[in-house]
Amino acid sequence: MKKLLLALSLLCSCAPALQSPAATIHGVPVRYQVTEALPGGTNASAHWLGGHCLIRVRPGAVTSLILAHELGHCLDAGHSRRFGQAGCVWREYACDPAEGYADTYARLYFERSLISPRRAALAGSAEDR
Repeated sequence: MKKLLLALSLLCSCAPALQSPAATIHGVPVRYQVTEALPGGTNASAHWLGGHCLIRVRPGAVTSLILAHELGHCLDAGHSRRFGQAGCVWREYACDPAEGYADTYARLYFERSLISPRRAALAGSAEDR
């Protein structure tokens, strides 16, 4: 649980960060669970269960990018078919519309923090030295 909360605290401030294992994000109820009980070769998953989206992550795989990717699946709610193969720009795995949507959500989530006015101001002051 401590690893999960630490990883969640590292999420960028540009999108809703979870301070607990459960929250409603953009109207979607989301719960997080750190568990070893995932299929072999799977580090994380997102599934709808009882009116909320459950994100399950292996203890050693809890990173803010993985959490944002799985959150992308929750927010997508199965509507990504219109996304097509746009995710191929990231990696071959993301050519599947659902994975491409989730990858794009996660990457843009972090890119937005990199181009925020606060980051730009910090970058400018560092370059002036």
